[in-house]
Amino acid sequence: MALGRLYALIFIEHGTRRLHLAGVTAHPTAQWTVQQARNLSMTLGCRMDSLRFLLRDRDTKYTDASDAVFQADDVQILLSPPQAPKANAICERAVGTLRRELLDRILIYNEAHAQVVLAEYIRHYNQHRPHQSRRQLPPDSTKPPAPATVTDLQAHRIRRQPLLGGRIRTAPAALLTLRGRARHHLKKFLRAPGSALVPRPDVADASPAPAPDPARPSLAPLIPAQDLSPAMPLPPAPTLNLLHTRPALDTRADEPPPPAPGLGPLSALIADAAHRATAFLEDSPSAVCPDPASDLARFVRTDHGQAHLEAAAAHLGIPPFQMRQLTTAFAHGGAAGASTYLHSQPADPDTLAQAEAAIQPLRPAPLAPLERMDNHLTDTAARVQLRHGPDGRWYPYILHFGSWYPAPGPTTDPAAAYTAARTAQRQRFSRLGT
Repeated sequence: MALGRLYALIFIEHGTRRLHLAGVTAHPTAQWTVQQARNLSMTLGCRMDSLRFLLRDRDTKYTDASDAVFQADDVQILLSPPQAPKANAICERAVGTLRRELLDRILIYNEAHAQVVLAEYIRHYNQHRPHQSRRQLPPDSTKPPAPATVTDLQAHRIRRQPLLGGRIRTAPAALLTLRGRARHHLKKFLRAPGSALVPRPDVADASPAPAPDPARPSLAPLIPAQDLSPAMPLPPAPTLNLLHTRPALDTRADEPPPPAPGLGPLSALIADAAHRATAFLEDSPSAVCPDPASDLARFVRTDHGQAHLEAAAAHLGIPPFQMRQLTTAFAHGGAAGASTYLHSQPADPDTLAQAEAAIQPLRPAPLAPLERMDNHLTDTAARVQLRHGPDGRWYPYILHFGSWYPAPGPTTDPAAAYTAARTAQRQRFSRLGT
């Protein structure tokens, strides 16, 4: 077994310190860089409108084609001076963090392993890891910073969760706000057998903390205090007229205790239950989703599910931009449209032959070959693809930034589906032109 070198392309937002993994490869090329830029643009979606500049170095793999992807979204390209890493210090600091906290501690086997490991760490980086520039808040946090109060380390416990097989242990942000102490003192305190910060399954959460060990170095209590007040009693059950009254969430802002989900997920679940009940009462076909993929596409498409797009994509094992396309496919064709987007299946050769004959008069380049693969019929010259779905309809797709994007207008007539794809293509070109 020989050692090799892998390259990862990352982006970081200076305002929020949010980190994005574009891709991992052993052979980076200019074409690969262009495709990763397109993937990032589709993943961010409308968030690209809030970005103004892209700061990068002068590597030859960044070409005019990759810059054009960002310039199409009105992002100005800034080049750092030659051999001046401090000109892009925030990104260089993120690269150093990835090396020190992750890559120097794990043996990477191949590209797929590196992709999974980096994606899991970046999820921890964005959701849990505090940042000084954000007053110890993680990049994804929208809450104001907690007041600078103190508590006793010996009287309260901090729960940690293993990450990446125990290589990293996540803890509340307050754990990393211990400043002014030597690093080896802090590590020795956390790893001590009697420390209240080390999870011990044989000790209940309500048990008193052990007595302080005089042999252990003393640290000043600098962790923000936790609210240990007893739970409020439940209010009396109200009398509801379910025919004329709509239940509403309690206005309390306190988060439920673990392991219960937070108020955000609970609110989304309650809103989704009401949404599905309404769809069932209206006999809407979108209420019936036979598989998890189509149900997640339905959920993300709603107003209360849009914030959970990345979690849904991680559950299905696909990138966020593909989750957006899956949601679009579901919007156009329901559960059958989502299944057609995700899965290829063999199709009847006679059905494909009849479809070829139907779209032949509509093709702008009739002499160009048509490609058949499973249930896909691709006109490369026109940048149009038709997919035969399990419900017997033809689903139109158009080529956009190197990937097939679902277009509206699925129908049993292949000629009408081809025309719908061409119409969607012209509309997209007109929007890009304006």
